[in-house]
Amino acid sequence: MELFSGKTVVISGGAEGIGFAVAQAVGREGMNVVITDISTETLAHAQASLSDQGITVLALTADVRKEADWQRVVEATIAQFGAIHGLMNNAGVGGGGSSGPIEEHSAEDWRWTIDVNLMGVVFGMKTVVPHIKAAGGGWIVNVASMAGMSGFPFGGAYNATKLAVAGQGESGMLPAWVGQLAAGLSFLLVGAGAHVVQTAGLALATDLTPERSHPKVVGLMYVMLLLGMMGSALVLGILLQDFSPGRLVKVIQSVALLVIALNFISVWKQEPRSRVRSATQIPPDATFSESWSHFCAGEDAIRRLLLVGLGTMAFGMADVLLEPFGGHVLNLSVSATT
Repeated sequence: MELFSGKTVVISGGAEGIGFAVAQAVGREGMNVVITDISTETLAHAQASLSDQGITVLALTADVRKEADWQRVVEATIAQFGAIHGLMNNAGVGGGGSSGPIEEHSAEDWRWTIDVNLMGVVFGMKTVVPHIKAAGGGWIVNVASMAGMSGFPFGGAYNATKLAVAGQGESGMLPAWVGQLAAGLSFLLVGAGAHVVQTAGLALATDLTPERSHPKVVGLMYVMLLLGMMGSALVLGILLQDFSPGRLVKVIQSVALLVIALNFISVWKQEPRSRVRSATQIPPDATFSESWSHFCAGEDAIRRLLLVGLGTMAFGMADVLLEPFGGHVLNLSVSATT
């Protein structure tokens, strides 16, 4: 999958369990996998297994409770692969001596659980996130638990740390609705810009040119619109060659701003309406049946209708089929389908 191919992910506690399963899954999609674990023996077995599957893997012994170990992992990853695009904070413990009645817990038991389950996540994000940003964005997965949502009896420190992990992860980003609103607004602005262009063109054809020139002006307008779509598709394809969801949003937002800016410029430079023409000079509009009869009386009317129909079908198929499914059916990248 193009989305993951060639990217690099760091997975703490990646030598077994959920972490190892994720390492296999993303590795098969072409990601470089960096797994860390506190157990040297378990780490060696995991590295051998991933390598046998043809997965590019770097295995590093590390204690997630130590910020210095995280820094060493980052330095080794950058030296090996040049960038980091993803982080999975998976390492965790079940609570050990901090399970049971609260009065039986020692401070050491609580501190150990908190250091692994919570501070391990904090140190991981603190150390790795700057490199993910430097790579242009990526993914962060913090493994919590349903115990952090509803808890379980005598869960003690485990419940507390998993709830803290869930809250800490969400505190590291803006509310989800901000991104959704910005992305939705960008798409609306692009659509609005396209409609403004068509409306301005039709106004130009009907208001600033004699009636006999209307077909030529409308034809010229749509030819230029087609050329603009072809050119923009090529530009967008180039911009989306290194595809990621974050990059897609950035491109759409940039296009939206550019479209709105160009439309404001076009409105500002728009020629004034002809004030010489009066209502008495404007002939009444023909009815639909009259216009249809006039169209059918012309040459090649059926061929024109067929061309418009086929063009509309092709345009719709591009949006409905090629964009979402082209990558799977035709093995095309996002850039190519665009």
